[in-house]
Amino acid sequence: MVERQSGLWVLLGCFVGCGSSEDPAQDAGGADATVAAPEIGILDYYGELIDAIETPEAVPPGETFEVVVWTWGGGCLVPDSITVAETDEGITLTPYDRLDITPGDGCTDDLREMPHEVDLSSGDAGELVLTAVGRRHYSNEDVLITVSVTIAVE
Repeated sequence: MVERQSGLWVLLGCFVGCGSSEDPAQDAGGADATVAAPEIGILDYYGELIDAIETPEAVPPGETFEVVVWTWGGGCLVPDSITVAETDEGITLTPYDRLDITPGDGCTDDLREMPHEVDLSSGDAGELVLTAVGRRHYSNEDVLITVSVTIAVE
């Protein structure tokens, strides 16, 4: 069991859509574009579990470090944002993706890994648990799953 570390703060959530306009259709290619509401990203696609959390193995106490949460996407599915929540167990990261279809462009049939970047600040010395919340998509199954990693704060 990991003890909660005091002084654990989220410094900055950098969203993939940073710097975009307030009109998603305009960003997506015009008024006729189809932009769906963001959904929690897919971590497991038909049994292919992505290496979801990219982070240093160790960070100095009180230092800022970058974490990347990877989701499965492709075609017209694009990264949207990531939310960060401090819990008693550590930090929970939830990536969001959205469907973005521009008329005339079509959607490709490719499957690719999509990054969701965030800067975090470590707390006191000890261990820090990072947990990504995502979806398992398999045929008729679409359920929430979690993937966790523990990093040393030393």
